[in-house]
Amino acid sequence: MKSKALLNYSTLSRRAPLLEIAPDTRTASGPMTLVVDSTGLRVRGGRDWMREKHGLPKARRTWCKLHIGIDPKSGELVASRLTTEHVGGPGALPDLLAGVVGRVHRFIADASV
Repeated sequence: MKSKALLNYSTLSRRAPLLEIAPDTRTASGPMTLVVDSTGLRVRGGRDWMREKHGLPKARRTWCKLHIGIDPKSGELVASRLTTEHVGGPGALPDLLAGVVGRVHRFIADASV
């Protein structure tokens, strides 16, 4: 019976240097509509489980923000940026737009961007 490869931090860290990522070779078929949004991600430390298990005082929570840009026509994720919790939508927008391949015809976002 074959053993399944474990997907954990150690395995991924060991294999990461061997990973070759092909450059983005997409060509824009014309101007696209770009839908942008962001969400907060809680960063958990290695000892959070111990605090929960033993009822220790909670430490300050750390957050990151993931900003994404999607082409609604193709459903493809065309740009993404991970920032600290202190960077809002307007601050992340220039870097996010720099990662878009092709021209943007229309830009859709909520009021925070």
